[in-house]
Amino acid sequence: MRTLIRDARLVVTMDDARRRIPGGYVVVDGETIAEVGAGDPPASINAGRTIHARGKVVLPGLVNTHHHLTQTLTRNVPRVQEASLFTWLGELLLTGCTTTTDHLYLFPRGEERLIDVEIAAARDLGIRFQPTRGSLSRGRSLGGLPPDDVVPNAARPPRRPSPPAQARHPRVPRRLMERTVWP
Repeated sequence: MRTLIRDARLVVTMDDARRRIPGGYVVVDGETIAEVGAGDPPASINAGRTIHARGKVVLPGLVNTHHHLTQTLTRNVPRVQEASLFTWLGELLLTGCTTTTDHLYLFPRGEERLIDVEIAAARDLGIRFQPTRGSLSRGRSLGGLPPDDVVPNAARPPRRPSPPAQARHPRVPRRLMERTVWP
């Protein structure tokens, strides 16, 4: 579906020329920015959805390149501590972040598939997501920081990505998911 965002106070393109277009418009075709321009959009644009952005600044989605989603739950704000993963990923989307990552390195014994829950939540919300499997291998007993019971066995390498981690989002031709191993 094509979406027309029109009458923006300012369109910030972030293209090579770093154009800023007062009174601009943006045409989004599916997941792709198809056109930007100044003034009234051409009548030939057949948009299924129109967003009137009068008084608003329109800019490309933000990319969060370093995040520890589990640490968000340890902030000293009771409302935040009780929030679900969907709430956190949704907050990122609402603040303009369209791509995020998680450096997940704590794997409590018996809960090794937590990363799959993150992947499912990201897919359900439609945020581009790059979960990374951290390679933390020393617990407190060996001089590391985390408790021993959340550190995987250092002698056993991280398991191969599960099928959900390798899947493509069905509506988008580009990858919404790329799983990696991070130091």
